[in-house]
Amino acid sequence: MTKVQMIGDLQARLMKEANSNRYATKAYLEKVVDHIFDVIKDDLLTTGRTCIPNIGTFRVKLARKRRVRDPRTAQLITIPEHKVVKFTPTKPLKIDVAEGRRLHDARWAEFFRYRDRVGLSHSTWGHGFSHMLV
Repeated sequence: MTKVQMIGDLQARLMKEANSNRYATKAYLEKVVDHIFDVIKDDLLTTGRTCIPNIGTFRVKLARKRRVRDPRTAQLITIPEHKVVKFTPTKPLKIDVAEGRRLHDARWAEFFRYRDRVGLSHSTWGHGFSHMLV
């Protein structure tokens, strides 16, 4: 799913909710999506790990140095050690994907009501909202 598709999907889900129409603008949803991605990226850069309950864990891993063959020249080249981001899905997510289940719209509505009530800031996004999507 691309960022544009994600924003469109969020907008469609929010338009179904009677009380959430004021948050259904694409500009607002784009800021929300950007903010979520920024929090994930910041956590990865500072701690090397970001866990989203019932979704999975993003973690930074050091990829070892290795030798590979360049397909154009058939010459052996060395790729130095570098950091890569790995994702490990949770068991409930694996089961939901295998069975074709979707996240209920009511969970998103509950998340937005919670966000408004609490007044989430940047530091709270990463640690205080993910339990709402369970």
